[in-house]
Amino acid sequence: MGGGLGSRTNDESDVRPASADEEALLDEAMQQADEWLVASLQKEELRRRRRRRWALGGVAMTITVAAVVAGLILTGGTTPVGVNQSGQAEVVQTAPPAGAADAGLYEEASDAKPVAVSESGPPKVVKTEPENGATDVDPDLKFIRVTFDQKMSRESYSWVGGGPSYPKTRGRPRWVNTRTCVLAVQLEPGHDYWLSINSDTFKNFQSAGGVPAEPYPLSFSTAGEPAGGEAPTGAPKVVEAKPYNGEVNVDPRLTEIRVTFDQDMTTGENYSWVGGGPTFPEMRGTPRWINATTCVLPVKLEPDHEYWLSVNSDKFQNFRGANGMPAEPHPISFRTGSARTAAEGAGEVKKPASLADVKKATGLAAEGWELWRKRRYSQAEAKFAEAVKLDPESTNAWNGLGWSRFNGGDSLGGEEAFKRCVELDAGHPAAQNGLGQVYFFRRQYDKAKEHWLPIAEQAPASWYGLTKTYLLEGDFEKAAKWARKVIGQQSDDPTARKMLQAAQAKNLSPELRKLIEPPDPTQQSPETEKGWYFFNQGDFPRAMGEFRKALKKNSVDANAHNGLGFCLLTRGKADEAKKHFEVCLALAPEHAGAMNGLARCLKAEGKVDEAIALWEKMVEQYPGPNAGAWGLAQTYLEQKQYDKAVGYFEQLVKASPDDASLKQKLQQARAGAAEQK
Repeated sequence: MGGGLGSRTNDESDVRPASADEEALLDEAMQQADEWLVASLQKEELRRRRRRRWALGGVAMTITVAAVVAGLILTGGTTPVGVNQSGQAEVVQTAPPAGAADAGLYEEASDAKPVAVSESGPPKVVKTEPENGATDVDPDLKFIRVTFDQKMSRESYSWVGGGPSYPKTRGRPRWVNTRTCVLAVQLEPGHDYWLSINSDTFKNFQSAGGVPAEPYPLSFSTAGEPAGGEAPTGAPKVVEAKPYNGEVNVDPRLTEIRVTFDQDMTTGENYSWVGGGPTFPEMRGTPRWINATTCVLPVKLEPDHEYWLSVNSDKFQNFRGANGMPAEPHPISFRTGSARTAAEGAGEVKKPASLADVKKATGLAAEGWELWRKRRYSQAEAKFAEAVKLDPESTNAWNGLGWSRFNGGDSLGGEEAFKRCVELDAGHPAAQNGLGQVYFFRRQYDKAKEHWLPIAEQAPASWYGLTKTYLLEGDFEKAAKWARKVIGQQSDDPTARKMLQAAQAKNLSPELRKLIEPPDPTQQSPETEKGWYFFNQGDFPRAMGEFRKALKKNSVDANAHNGLGFCLLTRGKADEAKKHFEVCLALAPEHAGAMNGLARCLKAEGKVDEAIALWEKMVEQYPGPNAGAWGLAQTYLEQKQYDKAVGYFEQLVKASPDDASLKQKLQQARAGAAEQK
């Protein structure tokens, strides 16, 4: 991209507009946000920003310690922005760098209409594109622009909204001069949109002097007919359930209950599997959508048992269509048949799959691989999942399940399937290669090599990964060895030739590093940003849906793993949350939010000493009245280690002297410490 598509002089308003061709190039780059080259455009600026940010959330702030008791992190500073316990700012995002990534976003000074300028009082919106209330807006509009009546702080903003009325974004908002901010969007024809510039809660559009702008709601409608015709009308209905309502002699080995609706549904974490007590199946994981119409509930069934549950009910109605209407309640009652296998651990040998089941599983796996080759990963996953239910010892199906999940963005699910495959066949080259890929993209290069090296002679696919790993580690001799092997098989591969040249020259250029290095795990996607917005609103189901979308696009998005971990933790699923915090810390070892989350999971498991050690590490790296200090204060108080609790409560009370609850706990700790002397 050379010097960039646009240019900036010392006068921020003196810029040239990008041409139509340049805008098209930028648009294409932003649409392909999962490409490494695009991800690398802001890497150097991200490094600079991280150096000047507070590690606990990237934004300095002040807030009462009462908020910490409710689970918020405190840091020093002056910006009144809420930062939650997971280390994320609520809506604030730091403005991205000037330069190539901003190309096509600047307004030409001669085209700008004069606006009234006021340097006193709260900032006001004086111009928007499109205008508030506009109809027949061109759905090809690429940017929403907002202009204020005075110079603004370019460090933050609050574009507020959510759900289907909020435009789909194409990257982070950007300031194009001191008064105008733009939001890159992808609009749909025939659609009503609503968003707000600041709100009563989110006030991060601020003047240069730190005064929040007055909230400004913006609504508009695009021209044209909705894509795909009219949205489905009427309440969704279940058209297929497995097992079906009233079914008897259900195989107790069944691991999933599945329902399919007659129309597209609102997916993510939106579902209501209703029931309880001994008739509700034991859940073995989180429900998930395998496509727009089908949801599955992972279960463990008992033989000779009566089960009852309902899809939605009169009270719980989170199964909803894409049109927003709740699905009609659908009860499912069934009875399992007699035991086909002995109880686990009883010493009896499990009966192998029948020849008929093996044959059917083989056919399903073949269909799965065909779908996988067409990159229809969710459909492939469904085929492989059905195959391993029929034949649990099919390494081909487990391997396919791993690759369909991994390529579909579910690295944790892929990892589990690959591990099951190598449990059955330790030398399975494709599954070992899959595990290597999982760890490579998490930047756990040593673990990746542990899986690649033993099977390298049988799995040429691992050679590429080994070449990249050794180059990134600076072991040029070994990188050259594996690069030659790659070229021996793929002589026309330009990247392989570049890697061999770099290894022979013993120099990895910044350009080649950008090409072969896994995506930056700390770069936050629009989906992750939306996830944190919903999280801070207390809308955990929608937050989980956005975090899962982010991980589908980039399985090494550390902030999405952190967010999903906290959503699961709020639902009491510490065991599932723990996996995401561990992945986050593998990707970003100093991630404060994940440290706190993992410590809370460890405490929930009864591993209090390990939790304390992790919180101590956190407060050593990030001293001050933060979530780590709160965790230690409360835990030491519970452990009756009053002298240690006193110090942390004193920090918290000093930061929030009007908090009566904290003062009471401090007095309790001091009294306990006095008695122990």
